[in-house]
Amino acid sequence: MITHSLKIRLTLLFGVLTLGLIIGFMTYLYYFSSQEILVVGVLFSAALVLVYFIAHIISKPIEQLTRIAEDLDNIDLDNPFVVNTNVYEFKQLAQSLSQMVRTNHEQKKSLLELNVSLEEKVNLRTAALNQVNAELISLSRHDALTGVHNRLAIDEVLKHDFLQFKRSSISYTVMLIDVDFFKLVNDQYGHTVGDEVLKMIASTLHSCMRETDFVARYGGEEFLIILPDTQDQSFILAEKLRHVISSLVFPFGKPLTVSIGLSIVDIDDKAAEDAVRRADKALYIAKENGRNQSQMI
Repeated sequence: MITHSLKIRLTLLFGVLTLGLIIGFMTYLYYFSSQEILVVGVLFSAALVLVYFIAHIISKPIEQLTRIAEDLDNIDLDNPFVVNTNVYEFKQLAQSLSQMVRTNHEQKKSLLELNVSLEEKVNLRTAALNQVNAELISLSRHDALTGVHNRLAIDEVLKHDFLQFKRSSISYTVMLIDVDFFKLVNDQYGHTVGDEVLKMIASTLHSCMRETDFVARYGGEEFLIILPDTQDQSFILAEKLRHVISSLVFPFGKPLTVSIGLSIVDIDDKAAEDAVRRADKALYIAKENGRNQSQMI
């Protein structure tokens, strides 16, 4: 549409100029013979043909360049632009356009490759960051010495399980375990041996629990276990743990015992800590009654 309009405009321009000259010449020849006027008409017709031919020569390479510009995305970059013309300027324009498009495509390709590379790097960095964050979260919720959960994790799980109990009545048992006469171990054999004892007990507790049970170090030589939906079996499990621990062979060659307090969450509890306080009271009773036993409130 544009190129055809250009050809028409060029033809009209040259035509008007030629017509002006012819009209002037005809005016000059106004008083001459009809034969001379006929000659002028022939000259006028020849001039129009010449004007169209010149317009075609000029507009054809422009049309080709226009089509190329309108379809740059589908151009074969391996083949240079071909413009059917002997005009040096148009050939130079075609070469410049070809080089410009080739450079543009190369830059676009480089940007796309760079973008893909950056996306891959971002994804790798994001995955690494997520892994580090997950490790940090895990570290922040586990005891550095024994590897079981810590107080922060205890608070989170107790809150979750208590809210779940209030919504769906899924109960749980809180078990507190204290190593009997642990202070004597530290005093007689040193804290390094005491640490090994705590590691052995934590490992034993963890290996005896189900996947749904929660084992944590409550503080010092105390451990806390949360047993979901085990009202009838929790005391039996406590006794089993007590016997397993008393049969362990510790680094100093002597046995150790534990005292255990248990409490089941109650419908009248106002907070998650209520069951923990009752378990702590049961543990105190077990120690007052001679240790190496389990008590439940």
